[in-house]
Formats: sequence, C-alpha cells, structure tokens
Amino acid sequence: MQINLFFYVFLFLSFLSCSTLKKKHTNNLQKSLSTNDIAVLDLAVTLQKIVGKEVWGDFSEFTTSVVYFTNDAQFLLTSSTTTPAEYQIINTRGPMWSQKVYSTSNWYAPDGTNFPQKEIDEAYLANAFSSLQTQEHFKYSVFFIDSIERFHFKNMNWDVDDWIAIFWHEVFHNYQDSLYNPELIKDNFTNYSNIKTFVQSEKFLKKIKAELKIITLALKTENPIFKRKLICKKLIPLKLKRYKEMPENSVASEQFYEISEGTARYVEEIMSLAAGRFLSSEEQKNNYSLYNFKSFKKYANRNLNYYYESIQDISTENPYYYNSGFGLTLLLDQIQPQWKKSAFQEKGFLFTQVKNWCEI
Repeated sequence: MQINLFFYVFLFLSFLSCSTLKKKHTNNLQKSLSTNDIAVLDLAVTLQKIVGKEVWGDFSEFTTSVVYFTNDAQFLLTSSTTTPAEYQIINTRGPMWSQKVYSTSNWYAPDGTNFPQKEIDEAYLANAFSSLQTQEHFKYSVFFIDSIERFHFKNMNWDVDDWIAIFWHEVFHNYQDSLYNPELIKDNFTNYSNIKTFVQSEKFLKKIKAELKIITLALKTENPIFKRKLICKKLIPLKLKRYKEMPENSVASEQFYEISEGTARYVEEIMSLAAGRFLSSEEQKNNYSLYNFKSFKKYANRNLNYYYESIQDISTENPYYYNSGFGLTLLLDQIQPQWKKSAFQEKGFLFTQVKNWCEI
C-alpha cells in the first residue's frame, strides 16, 4: 500500500490509548527472542501455509519482513541481506522462516527516526508499510507488531489466536503491494485526508449503513433473482448517487481503502474460520498445542452468517471502509468467485467488480 507515513503514525498514536509499560527499553538489552516468541511466530506462518491456500491461493507461501517488539528489544526478522543501519545481526535463534535475526539499541520508527518512549508505550503496534511508506529506509515491505506480552501490558487481553489473526491481516497488506495497478495507488488516491471527514461524519455513516443493510440482505438471500435485484437495482444506484455527492479523489480513496482493509479483513476472518475447522479435532489441537492458544475455538462453530450481520456494525470509531470492503468481498465470493484475479487492477476495485457483474 502506498499511504502517507503520517497516517500510519497517526494510527499508532490514536488507535488505542494504553497504560505505560512497566519495563523500559535500555541500551543494556537482552538480545534474544524467548522460546514462546519463536513458537508463536512459527505457529502463525505454519497455519498460514495450511489454511491460506484455500482462502487466497499463493498467499499461503508469502512471507515478509517483520519488526517485532518485546518489552526489552526491537527485532527485525527477515530473509533479506539488506537491512537499515540501526539493525545489527545477533547470534540468536529466530523463527524457522527468518534466516537471520537483527536487533537495535533503541526504539526506531519505520523511517529510521527515533520512536519516543511515550509513543511506543501509548498505542499498540500492528501496521504494515511498503518501502515507499518508510521513505525507502527499508528496501522492501515490512510490518511492525508488538509481541503478545506487550499487548497484555497495554491492557489488550488477546490470546494467541487474536494475535495470529492480526499477524495475517498485516502480512496480507504487504502481500497486496505486488497486486496493485501502480496507476491506481498514487498519492492523490491513497491520501487518507480525502475521506477523513466522511469517516467521522454521523450523517454520512447513515448512508453507508443503508448500503450495508442491502449487502446483508443480498448475502443472506438464496434467491438468485432477488439477489441480483438487491445488488443491481438498489445497491449500485445508491452508491453511485452517494459518489456524485463526494469529491472525485474522495471516491477514489474510499475505494482504495475498501480493497486495502476489506481484503485484509477478509483474509483475517476467513482464515480464522478455516483454522477453527482445521483445529477442531483433538488430534490437531494436540499437534499445535501452545500456551494461551485456544485453537481458534471461537471460530470453529461460527459460520458466514455471523459476518453477514456484523458488517453493519460501523461508527466514527470503527472506520466504515473495513466493513464495506469486507462486505463487498463476501458478496463477490457469491456472485463472481474469480474476483481475486483482477480486483486490484481495475479502477474502482471491489465496486467495479460488483458493477461489472451487474452488466453481464
């Protein structure tokens, strides 16, 4: 994704206000990953390989570079031989998918500037960056993520399942970087400020909720004629009417964020469902046993109807494009199963895929 670095720093600081960590980062570092850190990182990638193929083809084999934060250190896990100067190779074991492990002597932001302690302690870190978003400080896509321990220190009581799901979400953002038509992700299209006022407008969100209600009805109906009527005669005209009331760049930015966050949410949730099914037997649970890992049990008995309803849950604190994008991906799964092949290449992204189906 080619989004301004400022937007992601904003996310770091505003996503969640948290309690200050009890441990501080010092120059006298414990330069090693714990056994549990390694086990969780390996489990995330192992399950991605197992369940990822049925959800998004070759994403199952995709790996990226990860900057991983513990309470004591900041680690770069990568197979690349090129690293920013602040990362020094260390003689310690890492996860199976990282050939080498690097560490720093201080906290560093994606662009290589110092990350103030207060900023590190006040918001959880789980954000992906293209090389451009790091101002090419990294020569490749990378994502920053807190360890589970740090999430717990910040009053986020996630289990391993929650952490892995977010790991998949952010890895998928890095995977997206190679999918986009470069002409469709220029700064004037990806600039978050183009839609910020809409995201925060209750009046605007009423229009989005009306569209999401139609998407829910279309997803739930098994009548193909009624489904087409809902999508082509109600949803598409309603969205086109709303687009006419918005600046052109705002429409383009909304469509960008819908595919960016909507598909990442899709991967996060649908892979979690798949993991829940895969780990439903006692034998598989025992094969992938880990402290605080619930084997995606809460997903084992969940079906898609849960998401058909929950996509309507938006607010000024829950940006609508996550759910509107996710809703369109679920709709495309039903009406145009091959949508993933070209969704990132056409202007309008997910909306265009649905609109094109109506014109068949």
